[in-house]
Amino acid sequence: MAGQNTLIIASDYNTIQSKIALVLGSGSGTTGYGQTVASSQVGQYSKVTSTQWGNLRTDILRARQHQTGTDLSSSLTTPTASV
Repeated sequence: MAGQNTLIIASDYNTIQSKIALVLGSGSGTTGYGQTVASSQVGQYSKVTSTQWGNLRTDILRARQHQTGTDLSSSLTTPTASV
């Protein structure tokens, strides 16, 4: 189960990533913002890297900016890898 200070399961990350890719990217039919998606799916048994987290965060913030007109990309900190 995902939670604060726990590792994310690849399938959970991929579920979030696929949803944001549909919103931000080309979508289906008349949906999607037509933007380039920075994040990508991870392998089933792969660890999610801080770069992958950062890319997903960027995509989420860009979709939010498209919806609200508010750019939060510089006001939040980028996730860092913990060892």
